[in-house]
Amino acid sequence: MAALRYKSILIIATGQYDKTKGGWLPIVDLSWGTDPHRGAHVITDFSRLCQTKVEAENIGIETGKAWVDARLTGKEPGE
Repeated sequence: MAALRYKSILIIATGQYDKTKGGWLPIVDLSWGTDPHRGAHVITDFSRLCQTKVEAENIGIETGKAWVDARLTGKEPGE
Protein backbone atom coordinates (compact mmCIF):
# COMPACT_ATOMS: atom_id res chain seq x y z
CA MET A 1 0.00 0.00 0.00
CA ALA A 2 1.20 3.51 -0.83
CA ALA A 3 -0.26 6.70 0.62
CA LEU A 4 0.22 10.38 -0.13
CA ARG A 5 -1.47 13.57 1.01
CA TYR A 6 -1.67 15.70 -2.13
CA LYS A 7 -3.27 19.16 -2.12
CA SER A 8 -5.26 18.31 1.03
CA ILE A 9 -6.56 15.04 -0.45
CA LEU A 10 -5.45 11.67 0.88
CA ILE A 11 -4.55 9.23 -1.89
CA ILE A 12 -4.20 5.56 -0.97
CA ALA A 13 -3.13 3.18 -3.71
CA THR A 14 -2.76 -0.57 -3.63
CA GLY A 15 -2.43 -3.37 -6.12
CA GLN A 16 -4.72 -6.33 -6.52
CA TYR A 17 -3.45 -9.41 -8.29
CA ASP A 18 -5.75 -10.71 -11.03
CA LYS A 19 -5.08 -14.43 -11.43
CA THR A 20 -7.03 -14.70 -14.68
CA LYS A 21 -5.10 -11.87 -16.33
CA GLY A 22 -1.80 -12.66 -14.64
CA GLY A 23 -0.93 -9.17 -13.43
CA TRP A 24 -1.51 -6.45 -10.87
CA LEU A 25 -4.29 -3.87 -11.15
CA PRO A 26 -4.12 -0.53 -9.30
CA ILE A 27 -6.88 0.48 -6.91
CA VAL A 28 -6.99 4.11 -5.80
CA ASP A 29 -8.97 5.49 -2.86
CA LEU A 30 -9.17 9.27 -2.50
CA SER A 31 -10.69 11.06 0.49
CA TRP A 32 -10.94 14.64 1.66
CA GLY A 33 -12.59 16.93 4.15
CA THR A 34 -13.98 16.29 7.60
CA ASP A 35 -17.46 15.48 8.83
CA PRO A 36 -19.98 16.67 7.79
CA HIS A 37 -18.21 17.76 4.58
CA ARG A 38 -16.32 14.57 3.83
CA GLY A 39 -15.87 13.26 0.31
CA ALA A 40 -14.45 10.15 -1.28
CA HIS A 41 -13.79 8.67 -4.70
CA VAL A 42 -12.46 5.29 -5.81
CA ILE A 43 -10.71 4.56 -9.12
CA THR A 44 -10.65 0.93 -10.26
CA ASP A 45 -11.13 1.12 -14.03
CA PHE A 46 -7.59 0.42 -15.17
CA SER A 47 -6.99 -1.44 -18.41
CA ARG A 48 -3.23 -1.74 -18.03
CA LEU A 49 -1.81 -4.66 -16.06
CA CYS A 50 1.28 -4.10 -13.96
CA GLN A 51 4.09 -6.58 -13.47
CA THR A 52 4.49 -5.88 -9.74
CA LYS A 53 2.42 -4.63 -6.82
CA VAL A 54 4.80 -1.68 -6.39
CA GLU A 55 4.30 -0.68 -10.03
CA ALA A 56 0.52 -0.83 -9.53
CA GLU A 57 0.82 1.34 -6.42
CA ASN A 58 3.01 3.90 -8.22
CA ILE A 59 0.60 4.11 -11.14
CA GLY A 60 -2.24 4.42 -8.64
CA ILE A 61 -0.59 7.37 -6.88
CA GLU A 62 0.10 9.15 -10.19
CA THR A 63 -3.47 8.52 -11.38
CA GLY A 64 -4.79 9.85 -8.08
CA LYS A 65 -2.70 13.01 -8.43
CA ALA A 66 -4.01 13.53 -11.97
CA TRP A 67 -7.58 13.09 -10.71
CA VAL A 68 -6.99 15.69 -7.98
CA ASP A 69 -5.45 18.17 -10.43
CA ALA A 70 -8.36 17.72 -12.85
CA ARG A 71 -10.90 18.13 -10.07
CA LEU A 72 -9.27 21.36 -8.91
CA THR A 73 -9.30 22.81 -12.45
CA GLY A 74 -12.87 21.67 -13.14
CA LYS A 75 -11.82 19.28 -15.91
CA GLU A 76 -12.35 15.56 -16.11
CA PRO A 77 -9.14 13.52 -16.04
CA GLY A 78 -7.95 12.83 -19.58
CA GLU A 79 -9.47 15.97 -21.12
